[in-house]
Amino acid sequence: MSSSIIGTYGHGTENDFVIIFDPEDKKNISSKQTAAICNRATGIGADGLIRITKRDNEWFMDYRNADGSVAEMCGNGIRVMARYLVDKGHQPSGIFSILTRDGAKFLSVPDSGDISVNMGQVQIVEGEITAANNGKLWNGYNINVGNPHAVVFVDSMQDVGDLSEPPVVRPKESYPEGVNVEFVEFLPNGELKIRVLS
Repeated sequence: MSSSIIGTYGHGTENDFVIIFDPEDKKNISSKQTAAICNRATGIGADGLIRITKRDNEWFMDYRNADGSVAEMCGNGIRVMARYLVDKGHQPSGIFSILTRDGAKFLSVPDSGDISVNMGQVQIVEGEITAANNGKLWNGYNINVGNPHAVVFVDSMQDVGDLSEPPVVRPKESYPEGVNVEFVEFLPNGELKIRVLS
C-alpha cells in the first residue's frame, strides 16, 4: 500500500463504510490495514471497507469486514457503492449490475432517493445455532443471502447489550469464515428493530 490512499466515508441504513476507488485494481490493502482503518478507537472507524475496482470491465465490490476478513458481499454496502458510482459520474443512474464474490447483483439506482438491490434467493441452512451476548443465550436461524447470517429474535434490544464485543455464535463450524449476526425485535406497531454486527 502506498503511503497515502484517498478514501470516502459513506453510510446506508446506519451501516458505515470506508470506500476506496480503485478501478485499475492497483491498490493492495491487507487485512491488517483494513482492520486498522476500520478501528473506531484508532482509525477512521467503519463497519467495513469497500474497494471499488473492475473485473472483466465490470464494476466489482471487493468488500472487507471491519476485522479485515473477506466477505462475499454486503447489502447496505453495495447500495452505498452504487450511490458513489452514480454521484461521482462513473456510472449512469438506472438499472445496472455490480459483481461480488457471490456473483452479479442487479440494482435500481435513481438520480436521488432510495436504491434497491436484488439480493437473490434467501436460503435457510439446516441445523440449530445459538448466539450469546450480555450473559444471555438465544436460539437463532442460520440464513444465507450470499453471505452467512445468524438471525436471532429477542424480546428487547436492551437484553442484547452494547455489542462492544462480537456475540458468541455456536456451533463455530457453521461459520468457518465468520458471520453477520442480526438481533431482531418485533415492535408493537408491526415494525422491526434490527441490530447487526459483522
